[in-house]
Amino acid sequence: MYKSLKHIFQASTLVLLLLIHFTISYGQEITFDHLTIEQGLSNNTIYSIVEDSEGYMWFGTRDGLNRFDGSEFKLIDIEGVNISTNNISALACLENKIFIGMSIGGVAVYSTESHSIEINPFSPVSSFQWDQLKISSLFVDTKMNIWIGTMGDGVIRIDSTNNIKHYHIYSENSLEILHSPDCTSFAEDSYGNIWMGTSGSIIHKYDIEKQELIAIDDTELKNVNINSFRKTLYFLNDTLLIGIEGNGLIYYVHSTKDHGYLIKEKILIRDIEMDHNENMIISTDGDGLLISNDRGKSFHSITVTRTKNTGINTNALYDIYTDSRKNIWIGTFNGGINVHKPAKAKFLTFQNDLSFNQSVGHNSVLSIGGDSVGLWIGMDGGGLSFFDYKLSPVFTFKKNNSNLCSNIITCQLSDDQGNLWLGSFSDGLIYFDRQRNAYKCYTKDELDSNSLYINNVWSLQKDKEGGIWIGTLGGGLNHFNPKLETFKHYLPSIDSTNSISDLNVQCLLIDSKERLWVGTEFGGLDLFDMTTESFINFSFDSKRNKGLRSNSIRCLFEDSNNNIWIGTEGGGLHKLDEVKGEFVHFGIKKGFPSRVINSIEQDDNGYLWISTNKGISVLNPINESITNYYKDDGLLSSQFNAGSSFKDSKGRMYFGSINGVTAFDPSEITPYTSNAPLVFLDFRVQGRSIIYDEELKLNYKGINLNNSPTIKLRHDDNFSIYFTALDFTYPNSQKFKYRIVEIDDKWKSIDANTKSVTYSDLKPGNYTFELISNSNLVTEESNTSKHISIEILTPFWQSDWFKAIVALVILLFIITFYLYQINKKKQLHKEELMAMEQEILILTNKNLGEMVEKKSSELSAALLQSAHKNKSLTSIKKKLNDLSLKNKNVGVKESGEIKSLIRRINTELESEDYWELFQINFDNVHQKFTQKLIELHPVLSTTELRVCTLIKLGMSNSEIASIQNISLSAIEKSKYRIKKKLGFSKNVDLNHYIISLS
Repeated sequence: MYKSLKHIFQASTLVLLLLIHFTISYGQEITFDHLTIEQGLSNNTIYSIVEDSEGYMWFGTRDGLNRFDGSEFKLIDIEGVNISTNNISALACLENKIFIGMSIGGVAVYSTESHSIEINPFSPVSSFQWDQLKISSLFVDTKMNIWIGTMGDGVIRIDSTNNIKHYHIYSENSLEILHSPDCTSFAEDSYGNIWMGTSGSIIHKYDIEKQELIAIDDTELKNVNINSFRKTLYFLNDTLLIGIEGNGLIYYVHSTKDHGYLIKEKILIRDIEMDHNENMIISTDGDGLLISNDRGKSFHSITVTRTKNTGINTNALYDIYTDSRKNIWIGTFNGGINVHKPAKAKFLTFQNDLSFNQSVGHNSVLSIGGDSVGLWIGMDGGGLSFFDYKLSPVFTFKKNNSNLCSNIITCQLSDDQGNLWLGSFSDGLIYFDRQRNAYKCYTKDELDSNSLYINNVWSLQKDKEGGIWIGTLGGGLNHFNPKLETFKHYLPSIDSTNSISDLNVQCLLIDSKERLWVGTEFGGLDLFDMTTESFINFSFDSKRNKGLRSNSIRCLFEDSNNNIWIGTEGGGLHKLDEVKGEFVHFGIKKGFPSRVINSIEQDDNGYLWISTNKGISVLNPINESITNYYKDDGLLSSQFNAGSSFKDSKGRMYFGSINGVTAFDPSEITPYTSNAPLVFLDFRVQGRSIIYDEELKLNYKGINLNNSPTIKLRHDDNFSIYFTALDFTYPNSQKFKYRIVEIDDKWKSIDANTKSVTYSDLKPGNYTFELISNSNLVTEESNTSKHISIEILTPFWQSDWFKAIVALVILLFIITFYLYQINKKKQLHKEELMAMEQEILILTNKNLGEMVEKKSSELSAALLQSAHKNKSLTSIKKKLNDLSLKNKNVGVKESGEIKSLIRRINTELESEDYWELFQINFDNVHQKFTQKLIELHPVLSTTELRVCTLIKLGMSNSEIASIQNISLSAIEKSKYRIKKKLGFSKNVDLNHYIISLS
């Protein structure tokens, strides 16, 4: 067979298919994501990289400083702070400060707390000018000293107390002489000594104990050439690695002076780093990446591959940085950032070589099959390709190079002899005899009723008798007898309820019980009894919640527990529960990203790997949890093709998409647990940042949103809160939940693409905005939380003091108006009394007794009206007293006005004017009554005389009490005292005596 294949390969026009070097051990392949100006980077040349204490990544570029949160870049504008360049050559982080080395202009310091920049905020030094320094490197040692390497001005050290030391050629102190003007790198050994990569044939060591510089030159480093302008230093335990620009890599054991070459080739080494697996990584300017997993004994290189979309995108590499989450960031010349994410799923991808002029769609993989030797890949227009596991190349068979009957291979099936049965889109059924390198095509023959019903073959299954079952689009179900080479057709019939439900058959499955399941495009799922040749249909029923959710069946699969799984278009995934006769549904609410299920494979642990129109999902059948992987995770495409998948004998899986094949070993793809820190990015009021917008009146510049601050806002402010999780591995996997504790009973969900919430019309009061995040890739949900306190200020017209003043003003107005009305009525009353007096005099003179009696009654009524006035005034007086005592917010001025009103009311209540007027009128009606009463009983007081006068008018005790503005019991006691003064016994009726007195 292998000789036959070799002959085919030599006789055919070979087309390279793979994008990557794909071997049995492909799990060792290192993949990279690329971040460029397309993703928001300000410039594609990156000189320096650093991580800050919060977890942000910072990049010094040829055009500015960039902060990256996993999803977005933020350009920190330093052009507006009076510097000569925006070219950032070096970065270092110390606590909450980012030290920014500029290619010319010295060092700027950016505060991540206050979001402010200071340019060269250091003490002046006589030996140089800060704003003229050309910075080439920055380094923070374990004692928090900052080391600054320059071009032309030596080395500067700023210690933790801000003392400055300058090491240079012309230093007057011999212990501080640096024998080179340039320094491009630093390294610290285990003793705390600082090593400097200086230009020329020399490196320097700062001895921490002796506090002096020691020069190490070629007299000590014999047999190696360290002469270069740029040197890169890195300590590996006791060994100093020295990358020489143009002269390879040297090791130097400073305790034993042992040294030599690790790499002698003339390559431009730019940086050296160790990853978390103790692999040595070396960036070069022009020769790509060098990696050693045996500490420098051997290296393998990674360079740009024209067809490799997951490799490095340039060979000109600069700074390397390993972050706290084990990601490896590589700055490049014109290639942006290349980042390797070890925690990211190890998906490998391959597709057609785009350098060939092929029609659109040739990358679409419609079918995959294989054996122990390699894979067979059916393309949509690209023919049939074979990939040899060991030899790696892919060889393609097409109509024009191998007599293949069709270039659109929709499905495939291997028989017991290792030969291939292929379905095509329009060229019928194809038999490929691999031993004889022969093809045979079975197509529709209008003159032969035993031929294939239609040439559009979409699915193949082989039964135990060797027969081939064929699903077609437009021709129903066909059965092929290889011995007789005849086809039998099963078509829908309106006369039979047991016929197939649809002409379009998309997928077939012969299960472990030798039952044939038929998935149709519009008729649902059919179960075919091969003995009775009858069909049982399962289809969508809107009234039955346990039925299929769609009649378009895309794929069928039987798992290791003999469960039947059905993937549909528009209805998600279903599992058949044969005991209950129901379908268990798995849709978007369960966690799937799409309602279209294209293909299913099961790994050795029982998990189902399912391709959809939005990536690949993993279903745990035990707990029904779902994990989703997308294009950002390394897939070539998010959209996969129906039935296009294969699992090989080693458990590796292959899924065909519209843009090639995604291949992986499920055992190497473990659930990702995100511990990404949650951060608030910005707080905007009326669309303007309270942190960055200096013109905003409500300015909080300098506030740290991640330290649980309190933000005070006006009552009419609408505000937005921006946030993210610093997840660099799966930046789009984070899901967020938020709430305002005082308002929301439940958490509200938001996805990673939004990352902001907006509020308006909150009532005055204190609120707590709370945020949690969790990755949808974790098996057990782990949350981190953040909160911001928000105080919505009360407008002045809703404040208690304003309400109290308004209430007092209204009350004062009411009282003033009421008193005005009382005075007006009093005046009218006086006028009426005067008129009555005149009438009574006239009537008295005319001896009109009846009229006198009538006027006496009117006089009594007038007197009662005055009594009512007293009662009202007393009530108002009480309310004013209560208001003055209860309302503590009333000012001094308002309190004085209340007391003045009370005094006026007291004066009114104590007034004698109305009684004197009444007495005059009374005496005119009841002449000499008062005089006679005084003559008979001179012991009576004025008050007692008034009581007797009112008794004379026939008033009751309660009426008298009201007029006198005293209590009823006081009147009774007064009458008792009068009887006692008059010498009456207890049984004498005082009222009768007074009324009868003439």
